Amino acid sequence: MRAPSVSKALAAATVAAGLLAFGFAGCGGSSKKIPKPKTGEDAPNSACSGSQGCKIWGWCKDDGGECVAAADQECKDSQACKLGGLCSLYYGRCVALNDGDCSDSEWCKKYGYCDAEDGVCKD
Repeated sequence: MRAPSVSKALAAATVAAGLLAFGFAGCGGSSKKIPKPKTGEDAPNSACSGSQGCKIWGWCKDDGGECVAAADQECKDSQACKLGGLCSLYYGRCVALNDGDCSDSEWCKKYGYCDAEDGVCKD
């Protein structure tokens, strides 16, 4: 089983973090300061199951060299779920499918991002 390279994993995490931040800020921007998940680097050829992508985004299964989410539980165990409500599996990624995903998140409690819309939690 071949794990993704560090640069590919970091690029995917960076894109996802940007999309996550954009989704929470909305199109008009936001003056709320929302902390982003802390990221680290994995050793080259790390298994998906022990990677930062798994811990942060729920991407714990190798799928042809790319780490993807493969079960709702992987999403529910991720930092993205605890912080931002990205708790449901949807085509290999963790997203907010319903308001219930958002309601228990830290960002719902602190910032009012409690409504699921377009795969993310918004206010």
